[in-house]
Amino acid sequence: MNEEFVNAYHQLDLPTKKEKLCRELHVIGEYLKDIENKLGFANQIELFNYHPINNKEMTEEDYMTNIYQDIFNIERELITIERLLEKNKKKEGEEL
Repeated sequence: MNEEFVNAYHQLDLPTKKEKLCRELHVIGEYLKDIENKLGFANQIELFNYHPINNKEMTEEDYMTNIYQDIFNIERELITIERLLEKNKKKEGEEL
């Protein structure tokens, strides 16, 4: 990430920063789903819906907890994909 991007993000107000962070988490989640679909794996990832209309009463603590859970779920999904790829690679090697 370049410094210009970081500076632009720094200038945003807190609600906009939150919105951008949540949008990026969902973009990552969609990429993971796409990768899993292309590899023929069952998709397991579920991310929190941060849309303001659905979460008007969400506290800062709730928000941070949901972000942490989403990051944990993304990490878990990446580990699962890696393990499935390794398993498939071993299986292909055994078939030779």
